[in-house]
Amino acid sequence: MVRRVLTVGYFVSLSTIGWCQPQPLRDTVSVDVLRNPVPSKAQVMIDKAQQLSAEGKHQEAIEQLLDTVKKYPVAAGRVQSFLGVEYIQTEQYTQAVKALREAVRLLPHDAINHSNLALSLAAAGEIPAAIVEVRRAVELDPENPKMQGLLAALGYQ
Repeated sequence: MVRRVLTVGYFVSLSTIGWCQPQPLRDTVSVDVLRNPVPSKAQVMIDKAQQLSAEGKHQEAIEQLLDTVKKYPVAAGRVQSFLGVEYIQTEQYTQAVKALREAVRLLPHDAINHSNLALSLAAAGEIPAAIVEVRRAVELDPENPKMQGLLAALGYQ
C-alpha cells in the first residue's frame, strides 16, 4: 500500500459566517515535515500547546508555542504553523499572517500552511494575496475539497 505524502497539522476552513474552524489532518505528512523532523522534546511542548488549544486556552497555547520556538528554533516551521492557527482563533490576523508567512517560508511544500495563510490574509482584507496562496495550496494538494472550498469562498474558481 502506498501512503500519500501531503500535509500534517491543521486546515482552517472559512465557514459561511466567516469563522475559522481548525480541522486536524493526521493521516498524511508533507515532504517538508519529513525533511525537517522536530526534536522529541519540542514535540512534547507542541503537543501541550495543542492540548491547551483544544481546551480553549488559546493565549496559553500561544505562550507555549512561543516558548517552544525560543528553546527549539529547529522546530520553527511546525511551531509557526500552529502559532498561525492560534492567532486566527484569537482574531489576531496580522500576527497570523506573520507566523504563517514564516511557516510557508520554512515549509514551502506544505499545502495546509498555504491555505491557512490564505485564510489569514483574507481575514486581514488582503484578498488578492489570499487567492495566490490558496491557489498554491490547491496546486500542492489538488484533491483536497477543503482547499477547493476555500478558493470558492474567496470568489475565485
